[in-house]
Amino acid sequence: MRHLHEDLPELTLPKQILFATSAAILVKQYSIYARHSGIPEIKTVLGGFVIRRFLGAWTLVAKSLGLVSYQASWARNKAN
Repeated sequence: MRHLHEDLPELTLPKQILFATSAAILVKQYSIYARHSGIPEIKTVLGGFVIRRFLGAWTLVAKSLGLVSYQASWARNKAN
């Protein structure tokens, strides 16, 4: 039985750092609300309080690309 991680490309440490840093910069520069999990904020919105820019397009983009970049930073390394 083959595991999914066996097919991942091998990344060097500078590439892993680049992916992790790009995820952090994306969240810090474009969407401050993408920094947290969002569960307390969703509860607040469902309670009737309006949080401006929380459900915006930048938050969606930052969370999506940030998650992909973060996961790419943990790709299999040759040393592992």
